[in-house]
Amino acid sequence: MELTLDHRPAYFDLVGEDYEVVENIRGHLTFRLINDDVVMTGRLATKIRMKCIRCLEPVEIPIDREVNLVFLPRAKGKEPGEMLNPGEEETSFYSGHTIYPGEDIRELILIDLPDYPLCRPSCLGLCPHCGADLNRGDCGCPPDTTPTEPESKSWKDKIKKIHLS
Repeated sequence: MELTLDHRPAYFDLVGEDYEVVENIRGHLTFRLINDDVVMTGRLATKIRMKCIRCLEPVEIPIDREVNLVFLPRAKGKEPGEMLNPGEEETSFYSGHTIYPGEDIRELILIDLPDYPLCRPSCLGLCPHCGADLNRGDCGCPPDTTPTEPESKSWKDKIKKIHLS
């Protein structure tokens, strides 16, 4: 069986505070039955907007990934919520005669989101004093001249310097 996708993000509940899906989720998936297992292969693609962790400017992140997921019958697999062993990340489960891959498709897309999105590797970020975007030029703030303490020789010295209010 083959399935072509062109769905809005809400169809897969892809609405988050830290990201915005800006294109439909597109793809082509093929399902094959091998004994009692169902193998889903194909490709998923979309575009997601996040904020750069340094300058807070929007970053568009293309998602284009291959899919290779095996659905095992629930009786053959683990119980819901049971921890999977390493290497079993691409395994899901089904009960009865129907497979609902929506949640799995959602997870496959979210797993590709970067933990620390950057607009570019050389992003300078924001000035810690005035908040200006340093990628657009110098903000005019004086250089940080706050004296720094020399590193303590041991962790015990650092703990002694903590003052509780």
